[in-house]
Amino acid sequence: MKNKNECNETLLNTLYKVSKLSMNSIEDVLPLTKDKIFQTTISEVHSKYEVIKKECEMIAKAQQITLTPVDCITKFKNWANVRIDALFDCSTQNLAKILYGGTCCEIAEVIVDTVNCEECEKEIYELAEKLSNLQEHHIHTLKQILLKKENAPNVS
Repeated sequence: MKNKNECNETLLNTLYKVSKLSMNSIEDVLPLTKDKIFQTTISEVHSKYEVIKKECEMIAKAQQITLTPVDCITKFKNWANVRIDALFDCSTQNLAKILYGGTCCEIAEVIVDTVNCEECEKEIYELAEKLSNLQEHHIHTLKQILLKKENAPNVS
């Protein structure tokens, strides 16, 4: 069982890492898309992740918590996965699918750490809820892009 300080540090680091990785993934996808609407949509989500990342930094500073940066290997692995997945298909649908998969993995991490860190400060818990809501909205938006008929592959 973690004490309150350990919970604060664990959950805040998870929120920070997830927001950074989400931003990095969007940054990796943006130059690959030609669809202006998709670019605008994911740029707006990127801005919201950036706000959460900055809130993590402010809370960490106030509570004297050291945030663990995302390591270079993880960043490179994510970048390489995006590049490989998009190598032969840079369609909006495929790029949305790439982001959808990453967001689904990250939302599970936030949920698990939120449940395991029930003793954390209220503002950190609320930030976790804010990030979860953003991720759920992002997944919903990506799902709408995946369901668009004009993105469907030609089977003729």
